[in-house]
Amino acid sequence: MTNRNLTRKQGALLALAEGRSPMSIYQLAKVANRPYRRVHDHIHQLAAMGRVSLKDVVRNNRRATLVIPNNIYYQRLMHLDELYAAYRELSAGDSRAAA
Repeated sequence: MTNRNLTRKQGALLALAEGRSPMSIYQLAKVANRPYRRVHDHIHQLAAMGRVSLKDVVRNNRRATLVIPNNIYYQRLMHLDELYAAYRELSAGDSRAAA
């Protein structure tokens, strides 16, 4: 994915998001050592460009917005994680049925 039309700081945030598991905007701001509000604005600009997806979740009874990169490698990795979880669930069901 090219970083055309991105500022240097947006590119750095995109690289951080792609290099780690899904993180909240707050976690990205902490890792990048930047103010939350600026990171929030840049992430929403990246989402408008289609570079990342945002997913609202509840963690520890608090709302958070996860930043999910939209690159093919990351999407395939997430799909493999989902397939593995489904496989483990099916395997556990088979072992219980055999007992």
